[in-house]
Amino acid sequence: MEFSVRDVVIEAVREALKYGVSDVEALAVKRSPLMVKVAKGDVVVRKGEALALGVRVALGKRVTVGGGSVRTLSDVKPMVEAIIKIARASKEDPDWRGLPERISASNVRSPYDVRIKLLDVRNLTNSMLKLSREAKGVDVTEVSFHSALVERAISNTSLEVLEERFTRATGYIEVKAMEGNIQSICHEYHMGYSVDEIKFDELLERASERALRGLKITSVETGRYTVILTPKVVAGIVNTIISPAITADNVQRGRSPLAGKIGESILGEDITIIDDPTREGLYGTTAFDDEGVATRTKVVFRKGVLENFLYDTYTARVEGRESTGNAIRPSITASPRPQPLNLIMESGLENLEDMISKVRRGIVVYETIGEWLSNPISGHLNATITYGELYEDGVFKGVIRGAIVSGNFYQLFKYNIESVSRDLGNLYNVYTPAITIRDAVISAR
Repeated sequence: MEFSVRDVVIEAVREALKYGVSDVEALAVKRSPLMVKVAKGDVVVRKGEALALGVRVALGKRVTVGGGSVRTLSDVKPMVEAIIKIARASKEDPDWRGLPERISASNVRSPYDVRIKLLDVRNLTNSMLKLSREAKGVDVTEVSFHSALVERAISNTSLEVLEERFTRATGYIEVKAMEGNIQSICHEYHMGYSVDEIKFDELLERASERALRGLKITSVETGRYTVILTPKVVAGIVNTIISPAITADNVQRGRSPLAGKIGESILGEDITIIDDPTREGLYGTTAFDDEGVATRTKVVFRKGVLENFLYDTYTARVEGRESTGNAIRPSITASPRPQPLNLIMESGLENLEDMISKVRRGIVVYETIGEWLSNPISGHLNATITYGELYEDGVFKGVIRGAIVSGNFYQLFKYNIESVSRDLGNLYNVYTPAITIRDAVISAR
């Protein structure tokens, strides 16, 4: 492309200002994704490049967001004209109080690995093929690598511009172990920003170990058990239940069980959760949000006590507050809403092995599905265990699959926590430790 994301947002703002808009905001994102997938000996490689523009305009209290793909700068003018036309026909929003007057950024460096741009796809593919062929005791059913080089720029009525670039890198491996008619499938993954973070040999080792252990199948009766939720499982649960509950739009609309509870003890004293988009090297680290507001660290829960919600400009001004720098567009053509950027649950003191050794009778949960069916409004947790290990007096007894762990998240995480690990794992931008919970309800299939 002969033009940059900066060129696009400046063009969009200038075009909108010609029509006398009260406010305008333009966000341009250029993505260069790569996918390399090896499955059963077949190799699929996909590369691309696309630039998208999202424009929000306000005519008084008539507000509209739109946009689309930009292939040439000449695409911008008709796109802006169409958005303004829709705004003129829109209903007024009585709660609209304008965009940020100025845009600004924190001093954090967004996570960027130049080697993703320079990646030798042939060498990567060959190493993935070699790994899948040389695995011992298991069949590698899939190895995949996903990366993206992202450039973004934002401008608004002030005609100032903020720019940043960042990278994403994810490695995934799935293996299958067989013994007679018994089949055991397990997977491992890592989500980060750097090529160096993706260590396929380590992912293979962990997935293979679990898959082979999974050949020893056992079952449990419905009842209450000590349950150790491993870091990535906790991250999935927190993302489903906590993330939506702490955003100001859900609080204001009565969709959060935490409304009106600032200053109250909600979780156990072992639980401190912060949103820190300024911590370098994490998945969601960024200097500014999707409204051009500088990011900063916020304590959401301190030793279980709820301290803050997350705001964008719209929800903040409804309450006479300032944005916390958490405006995120669900898509380039959607209005921003508050969301966590790097939601981090602080670590504890124990390692996972010691936590397991203390289990008299319980289940270590490594993989789940269906936690997205949990209810973030009531806090009801519901997740199906796809790989869990049963332990008695610290001794492995077998693998269970299909049992369901359930209960009220807030009750379990306030009154039933026994220990918290020192190591964190992540699911996208949510980082959490392993947690031991006593008396969790396990329903046998």
